[in-house]
Amino acid sequence: MRYRNSGKSLREIGEELGATHALSGSVYWDRDADTSVVRVNAELVRLSDGIDLWADSYERTLDRIFAIQNEIAEEVTQKLMVTVSVQNRYANVPQAILTPMTLPSR
Repeated sequence: MRYRNSGKSLREIGEELGATHALSGSVYWDRDADTSVVRVNAELVRLSDGIDLWADSYERTLDRIFAIQNEIAEEVTQKLMVTVSVQNRYANVPQAILTPMTLPSR
C-alpha cells in the first residue's frame, strides 16, 4: 500500500516500478445478505498511454472468492499474451536447488 495516498498517477507509479501495465480494482463485500456476496471490479491499464485493455466485474458468494482470483488471472494473462514455461519460471534459481523433486510435472 506504498502508493495508496501518494497522489501519484498510475503512469508515475509504473515508471518508478519499471512496469508497463497495471491491474487495479476494488472489492465490495455485502455482509448483510444471507450468504456473503463479494463483488470484484478489475481493470488492466497500459501505462504508456493510459488505455484500458480490459475491465470486468465479478460477483460471487464469499466461498467462491478464489474462483474470482483465478478468472482474473486467466483474463489478464490472455490480454497480455503471456506464456510462462517451466524453464523460464526457474531461470534464476541456482541449479543446485533444482532437483527433480522441485520441478513441477508437465
